[in-house]
Amino acid sequence: MNCALEATDKMRLALGGTTVYVPKGRPDAGEAAAEVYALVQGGRTAAEVADQFGYSSSYVYKLLAQERTRLKSLLKARRR
Repeated sequence: MNCALEATDKMRLALGGTTVYVPKGRPDAGEAAAEVYALVQGGRTAAEVADQFGYSSSYVYKLLAQERTRLKSLLKARRR
């Protein structure tokens, strides 16, 4: 039996009738946040970055906020 069909049958039996969300193959959120932040700081718009990676604009803004928070924490830690 084809490997893909076998895997599909196992999933159907285990999850039949259930809604399952399979996320895109995104990198670790921390890595993505740093990369998105660098691109925006380099002059790209959030919309351009979203299009480049296939993200929604709201996800790009979430990553930007996450990276800003991380950078602020690092600055606070260095000042101590």
